[in-house]
Amino acid sequence: MQRDRYPIIKIPPLSNTSSLASILSISEDELRYLTENIDKYYKPGKKLQKKNGDPRPTHDAKPILKLGRL
Repeated sequence: MQRDRYPIIKIPPLSNTSSLASILSISEDELRYLTENIDKYYKPGKKLQKKNGDPRPTHDAKPILKLGRL
């Protein structure tokens, strides 16, 4: 029996930003601020290489974004 690679998560469809904000447990204002300032919340990550030797750029979320609260 083959197992699915990703777990099935039952989340209602997102029809607007208020639905997304509710699922993330943040206000719409926080969500709007985050989307307008997303560059402030990421930093360069580990330097990896693809199998063919090309560089693979990665980015790491800053701790405040990982906590889920701004």
